[in-house]
Amino acid sequence: AEVVFAAGRIQLARSEVAGALAQLHAAIDQAIASHDDELVADIWLYLVLDAGSREQKPAEMASWLAQGEAWVRRLGRPSDGREIELARARGYLQLTAGDARAADASLSRGLALAERVWGASDPRLIPILRTRSTARGKLHQAKEAIADAERALALGLAAWGPAYPGIAATRAALGLLYVDLGDAARGEQELVLALALYRKSFGADSIDVAICEQGVSKARELRGDFAGALPVAEDAEAILAHRLGPDNPRRGEALMGIGALRFLRKDFPGSLTAYEAAYPIFRAALGGEHATLGILLSNTGETLLALGRHAAAERDFARASEILEASLGAHHPLLAFPLKGLGLVELARGRPGEALVPLERALAMRTQSAAGDDPLELAEIRWAIARALTALGRDRSRARALASAALVGYRGLGDESAARVGEITRWLAGRAAP
Repeated sequence: AEVVFAAGRIQLARSEVAGALAQLHAAIDQAIASHDDELVADIWLYLVLDAGSREQKPAEMASWLAQGEAWVRRLGRPSDGREIELARARGYLQLTAGDARAADASLSRGLALAERVWGASDPRLIPILRTRSTARGKLHQAKEAIADAERALALGLAAWGPAYPGIAATRAALGLLYVDLGDAARGEQELVLALALYRKSFGADSIDVAICEQGVSKARELRGDFAGALPVAEDAEAILAHRLGPDNPRRGEALMGIGALRFLRKDFPGSLTAYEAAYPIFRAALGGEHATLGILLSNTGETLLALGRHAAAERDFARASEILEASLGAHHPLLAFPLKGLGLVELARGRPGEALVPLERALAMRTQSAAGDDPLELAEIRWAIARALTALGRDRSRARALASAALVGYRGLGDESAARVGEITRWLAGRAAP
């Protein structure tokens, strides 16, 4: 059983997920047959924490965790270090399922126990800190999230040095965190270092390489380098489809990134193809009411709007608004995406009065929350409101101020936004200041 378990771990490290799962379940059967209850518990927890991080299927992970908890309880050892791994596994499952707050609480309990048992400088704290950092990033607790990730990196460097393959996971998590917090340059720097380690250790087509490439692609998108971001995103999608299969949620995430980049590069048919391929993946994996599906529908609506399919775009924006409001609340900054879309549909139909209500609500969400401070989204909303106000003959001063702010935002996004910069510049030149 130990040998089969080791073989499964090697296959998982090589991103051979299907073969690894077969080996790990075979190891469980052999451990049960030989009455090695401790090994059975260890394998179930390993499935949640390592196989789960590759597949990201919450229902499957929940069944593995239930088995792990049952076998740990069967051992009946109050001081068993597996209680730490249980807390970590529970937190990782909650994070994967979208409940970052519950994940933070579970991981904090696990970390406190680990520090009591192992001490504050033990490298075994690293995966707990790394996962809690990601959860706190999702909760927009930037200072706390960065502190966790930087502490994890410092522990790893002190224990193993910068060339150790395990450092890559922490650098990747830190890089993704910086990208999510808007520091694209620092995020890309950490991700490139992680990529080099992953490629050296596991080859150019591992799942971890693909995850890092997705982060690099997002960092370049934030810097306005859409042309540099797209091929990296497409390579990540190809790896994930090969390694995990065409219906895996990780591939769905990659397709969403490709759809967004093709949209930004004005390849609207290509964008729609990517979004439509992602939809059934998420619908099957997450159900029809998950926030991820709401974001995808909003993105699809933008592409449909760009293709002139106003009615279809409006349906997707409206459905996205319903899903996001129900799952995240009426004031979450992500709701600004479909609200902006609904306003743009009305503007395209020549109804600026109807456009203003959702656009103003979207702007308020973007400016009142640090989590909503996306330069591209803010520029688009401000430019749309400026045009709506001008069409209605209202508040010329505010229209110019909004257009000027949008111009600054687009200029900061690089050469890909040159056409929009020219459009707003000409618009401002044609309207004298009141």
